[in-house]
Amino acid sequence: MNSGKVTGHRKLWTPHQVSKRFVTALEPAISPVAGHKDRCHIIIFCGAGFAKAWSLRSPLSKDLFGVPTTAFKKSESLYRLLEYLSKGDSGYLTQDDFKELASFLDLCAHHPFLLGNLMDQYSPRRLQVELAHVIKEHFREIHYINDLNAPTGHLPVKSKKSPHRKPMIQFLSELLHDHCEFTPDHSGVELCFVTTNYDYSVESWLQESTQEPILDTLYRGFTPTHIHGEENSQYLMDRPYGLKLFKLNGGFEISENSAGFAIDYRSSVTNPIMILPSNYQGYGAEYFRCVLDKAAVAFRRADLVLFVGYSFPPEDVLIRRLIWLLVEDQRPRRTKKIICINQKGSQAVKERLREIFGSATLDITTSKLEFQKFCEGCNHYFSKIREGRPI
Repeated sequence: MNSGKVTGHRKLWTPHQVSKRFVTALEPAISPVAGHKDRCHIIIFCGAGFAKAWSLRSPLSKDLFGVPTTAFKKSESLYRLLEYLSKGDSGYLTQDDFKELASFLDLCAHHPFLLGNLMDQYSPRRLQVELAHVIKEHFREIHYINDLNAPTGHLPVKSKKSPHRKPMIQFLSELLHDHCEFTPDHSGVELCFVTTNYDYSVESWLQESTQEPILDTLYRGFTPTHIHGEENSQYLMDRPYGLKLFKLNGGFEISENSAGFAIDYRSSVTNPIMILPSNYQGYGAEYFRCVLDKAAVAFRRADLVLFVGYSFPPEDVLIRRLIWLLVEDQRPRRTKKIICINQKGSQAVKERLREIFGSATLDITTSKLEFQKFCEGCNHYFSKIREGRPI
């Protein structure tokens, strides 16, 4: 485990010390004995490793994008395309095969002159939508998608009392206890969630930590035209400092219509907006422009960013640039803090952060640590603060 500025030295930290660094950064905003509490803007950035921490069965990318060719047979056009690319008889697409297919469609969508007699200029976009639906249904088959229970307004959560989730739920409950929503001068913390995942793991975590339906109140970076099939008449945020969730790669529940975008956590979405792995990833669609614009504001304002299970892969060029905006805030303030929890290895993550930030002055802690262990440590220090004891 290493800590220091991007240009800084190395130091070993125990798991509890990593947790203490996180809670210490929050103490001025949440301590009941503070004479004048500060406000702390926090981003919790959830990568694939977070989904794995929440649900041990959550698929890795090689499993999600490794797809049997039979999954494509529901789309006659997609299956014909596989045959055209000489992949229809393989029986199985590896992650690299899938990336080649997605790259071909991206390339054709941006350069229609490559289409020849196979497709017209509208075909690639339609096939991309069908390809996203294939991945959604493949995820459902190899894992599960906890579609909305409409009567309760909740997402069903399997193994609610699973011991590995308990510290995660308590950790977020502690943060939500001090979340401020309505007034710009209120002390406490302002939470923003950012994720590269398509699934509902972040929403489920929030729901289980609040014990309330939260899907209709999360600000998503855009105003949905419809929510769960019902027309949305609220065009202004009634909770301007409410919880925010920005899905950078799209999600199973997000779809596009003639008037904008809809959110539907039921199983009915067949045209989900999703960025698929490709050599020509394009974030130019209107949904991504909306969400990235709001996420950029959040990164510029952030005081503390907690990265969970995200390894800053070099191919995520745009997302890495988005993260770089942490250093663009020109307001005088204390050094921004970054804590990275990732089981892939702290030194590798630190090297990638150095690539992103260069010589910028940031207080960075990287840790090869289970997220549950990090949460347990934080919960220990949260209890001390609640009791007015020094940590």
